[in-house]
Amino acid sequence: MKRILLEPLQMHLRSNFLCDGKDGTLQEICNFVSELRLLKDVPFSYLIPDEKLLPPESIRFFYLDENWLDAFTDGAMSIGRVAAADALIDGRSFNFVASAATQRLSRSRFLNMHPNHRRRKEALPVSGKARTGFILRSGLVGKWRGLEAFGYHEETLLEILRMDTLADDILLCIFDGELTKFVISEPKTGLRFGVADNEDNLILKSIREEDFGTPIEDAKVDVRRFTDERGKIDVAGLARRMGELLNVDVRSPELAFELIAVAKRAEFLKGGGALGESDYSDAG
Repeated sequence: MKRILLEPLQMHLRSNFLCDGKDGTLQEICNFVSELRLLKDVPFSYLIPDEKLLPPESIRFFYLDENWLDAFTDGAMSIGRVAAADALIDGRSFNFVASAATQRLSRSRFLNMHPNHRRRKEALPVSGKARTGFILRSGLVGKWRGLEAFGYHEETLLEILRMDTLADDILLCIFDGELTKFVISEPKTGLRFGVADNEDNLILKSIREEDFGTPIEDAKVDVRRFTDERGKIDVAGLARRMGELLNVDVRSPELAFELIAVAKRAEFLKGGGALGESDYSDAG
């Protein structure tokens, strides 16, 4: 008798959890579980149980454990589960809920994007089973609110499923796929003209076609020599000095090229590979 009563309900659950859009409540459940599977509203102490695991100025990479997420989903769905019939319904509907929620993992971030930043009209379903990410603890998180992250599997750019600032110095990011290379950079608003305050000299770059943009270590200019007490720069004098060092006539385009200072980036490779810092313009 119980099976006879449950089978129609099971068919109703199956059709709705396959996203036919007829039952708004079931769609909300799928969306809610999708948020949970991106670790939203999970206490931070569950992610980092001891502060020593994430000391200041450190980064930790991780895989999302699908078995843990399934148990987490089952726990969320167990609310209101009292009788054996409730458990039977939950058990038979679990796979539909978990599958639909997983396919919607990119939906939350996509809907929160400004339309001008969307590269397509709709959110994509996840591409595979593996989902990886990182937790960064650094003063950079609060200093540069627009930090940019790029994850790669080999040379393939991975979709960001979640990127949230959890505290003034903690950033969490989850990618759709397995990270083999990760690049983090200053925001593009870091593009500027000038010289960093902590640098004594501006190292000039080659403007010859054969090695364009290559820094010339022997060609250095102390910009402060051409700056008065009010911070005003003698542009003509600075251009002449640059021209002497480069052995070319430095006009407005050449001066602008030499003074441009692009955002910096740091690159991490899986397996203890090279860790480096370079200009954002070199990013893949």
